[in-house]
Amino acid sequence: MRVLIAADQPEKANWLREGLRRGGYKAGWAQGGEESLLALSHSSYELILLDIACEEERLAFLRDLRRRGSMLPVLFLTENGRIEEKIAGIDGGADDYLSRPFCWEELCGQVDYLIQCRRDEKAMFLSYGDVFLDSRTQELCREDISVRLGFKEYAMMKCLICHGGQILPKKMLWERVWGAAAENHYNNVEVYMSFLRKKLRRLNAQVRIRTLRGRGYRLEQKEKPPPFSMVREWKNTVDR
Repeated sequence: MRVLIAADQPEKANWLREGLRRGGYKAGWAQGGEESLLALSHSSYELILLDIACEEERLAFLRDLRRRGSMLPVLFLTENGRIEEKIAGIDGGADDYLSRPFCWEELCGQVDYLIQCRRDEKAMFLSYGDVFLDSRTQELCREDISVRLGFKEYAMMKCLICHGGQILPKKMLWERVWGAAAENHYNNVEVYMSFLRKKLRRLNAQVRIRTLRGRGYRLEQKEKPPPFSMVREWKNTVDR
């Protein structure tokens, strides 16, 4: 498996490359956003490990990457774990984040997960109310509006839609998205729920995620949804 390290500091990049090599990965390094985009045009990679300290440059790289149509999974590293920084990264096009300090097992586990998710994706549409998921592009859509989801956002929304209207306990969501063997940081579920709520608001959707204190989460419809034929009609349009 080939990983591109997009980093602005050689010392950190070499440290990451050596750790990934010990984990069984082939890792390349490009310094900064522009060199990373150039490296992607010349070589094939399965994941980008983004370690650019400057938030403005990091977000500019993500915007350019997604604007070019790349669906490569991106895992970005944060120094202080600020919620604003995490939200900006996920909204900007990253798929997941990892806060320092971390252990190599944690990093390699995240890399494995994101790469495997991309390999396992199948073309399908799932809908609830007036929104639907397009797994080909990993987007949450309403009519002709769409927002891209990170892998964990996508996995969580897929779980909510597949159990449309049912109450899903936080522990169940954690196990479905992070895995039963993962360390129990259940507050991560709340963080990703906030990401999804923000994107539903951006779509002006008639679907909301309701928190039932002590019980879990469920999808609810604010108003009567449009007929599902709208989804089929949209699908036929993009398939032409």
